[in-house]
Amino acid sequence: MDSLIRDTRIGLRSLRHQPGFFAVAVVTLALGIGASTAIFAVVEASLLRGLPFDQPDRLAMVWGVAGPERSVRGASPIEVSDWSAMTHSFTDISVFDQVMLNLSGDGDAQQVPAERISGSYFSMLGASPVLGRAIGREDERIGAPPVAVISDNLWRTRYGADAGVLGRTIDLDAQRFTIIGVMPPGFGGISFTAD
Repeated sequence: MDSLIRDTRIGLRSLRHQPGFFAVAVVTLALGIGASTAIFAVVEASLLRGLPFDQPDRLAMVWGVAGPERSVRGASPIEVSDWSAMTHSFTDISVFDQVMLNLSGDGDAQQVPAERISGSYFSMLGASPVLGRAIGREDERIGAPPVAVISDNLWRTRYGADAGVLGRTIDLDAQRFTIIGVMPPGFGGISFTAD
């Protein structure tokens, strides 16, 4: 115990004589701890924790390629249709495109993170709305009215958790959509942020 008190006194005396060294040591420790925490958070979220979808081990992301360099890019609707018709490896294929859209038509305009999807998207993820219905294959047919499923977050913040939101029309990038469903809390699609 005496040696601990003696070491503490020596440390405090050194601190008083060299405050710059102490400040550099504290900043270095803080940066090291912060960087380690950030790296662990990324590794934990991307490698250790499973995806929040039904049967995440059965999901795969498929990309298209273009040009002689074979640059990776999103696939066109025609490619996705061909892949669906010719594949024997996948049970189903769905389209997903992460976008920012201008939401207006019922209150102040705001930008919202969104996903453009095809009809099998929600069934592939094993996700069901808590209110209304999900977008399905019937919504893909030519001439079908544009529909939207919104997040629980958007439903609560913009619409006050009003169950009467189903059937309401909204404008997304100046195109009229009808709200047909509300997803459960915490569901943000494949991008994890979609409203």
